[in-house]
Amino acid sequence: MASLEPPPSVRRHFQCENTSDIPSEKTIKITYDKFIKTGSVHDQRRSGRPSLTTPEKLDETEEVLSDNTMISARRVSQEVNLPKSTVHLAMRNVLGYKPYKMHLTQQLDDEDKNVRVVMAETLLPILDDENNDGLIFFSDEATFHISGMVHKHNCRIWARDNPHVTTKVAMNSA
Repeated sequence: MASLEPPPSVRRHFQCENTSDIPSEKTIKITYDKFIKTGSVHDQRRSGRPSLTTPEKLDETEEVLSDNTMISARRVSQEVNLPKSTVHLAMRNVLGYKPYKMHLTQQLDDEDKNVRVVMAETLLPILDDENNDGLIFFSDEATFHISGMVHKHNCRIWARDNPHVTTKVAMNSA
């Protein structure tokens, strides 16, 4: 049968066990009083607003995401009738989904190879010149236009694992 000891004695027992996280005397007293009062050391259930993320709503969210992985969190929130912030937290923290961005790859034709060689031959002497240390060169990435309906900055793919989605883009397409 366990004996009842005062908090300083309980602390000494913790120290003898070489426990790294030794509770204070106040914590020991509070835990003891809680056990005597409730029969458990667990915290009591707190009152407050009930959670909106019920198992039914989580199943509904999971179903919406399985139907369309390229759906936005805002659209999911409209379909399951929950606030966007609640849906976003549930998608990330409870369901384990993450938003992934697609990567653009530029389509290069045979004539593009010659243009790249000419550009390299033009830039190498400029870069070798010590007077041009402060120059900054920008790639012509800004001239790549999206061909089709996808705009990569607004498109997210919700998945548990990275789907490694890429889309090919033609250079200077209208």
